[in-house]
Amino acid sequence: MNREDTFLTPASNYSEPAVQVSVPDAPGESVLLDAYSNAVISASEKISPSVVKIDVAQAGRSRSGEPHERQGGGSGFVFTPDGLILTNSHVVHGATRIQVSFSDGHRFPAHTIGDDPATDLAVIRIDAPQIVAAPLGDSQKLRVGQLARLPSEILMDSSTPSRPAW
Repeated sequence: MNREDTFLTPASNYSEPAVQVSVPDAPGESVLLDAYSNAVISASEKISPSVVKIDVAQAGRSRSGEPHERQGGGSGFVFTPDGLILTNSHVVHGATRIQVSFSDGHRFPAHTIGDDPATDLAVIRIDAPQIVAAPLGDSQKLRVGQLARLPSEILMDSSTPSRPAW
C-alpha cells in the first residue's frame, strides 16, 4: 500500500494559488504507524479502568479580598487496589476538596496522603469498592531509548487524540 501525503505550499509572491506537492510514503511507514497505533490502543484498553480525572477546590480570595473558592484539576491513576492514586503535586497542593472521576462515570471524594512539591508528585486516596489498579511494568527491564508512558498520558478520547477522555 503506497500512501502519499499532500502538502500545500504558497506560491513565491503569495498572490497566486497554493501549489500542491505530493511526498511519497517512506517504505514500511504505514506498517510501523499501524503497529504503533495498535500498541497505544492495547495500552489504553488495559489502563482505562485505572485512569482518573481529579477535580479540586482551593480556598482563595477575590481581588476585593472576599473569600473565593478556586477550581482546578488534573489526572492520575490508581496504583494499588486499596485506592491509592498517583498524581501531580500541583494538582492537589493546598486543595480543600478533591473529587475523583472514573471514565465509567463513578465519582468519589479523595484526600491527600502525601504531597511533594519538589518532585511534583502526590498520592491521594479514595475509599471505593472493586477498583482496578494499573498494571505497571518493571522499570528494571527498560532499555535506553525505549518509549515509556505514564498511564494518565495514554488514555485519550478517540475523537480528539490530544484531549483526555473526560
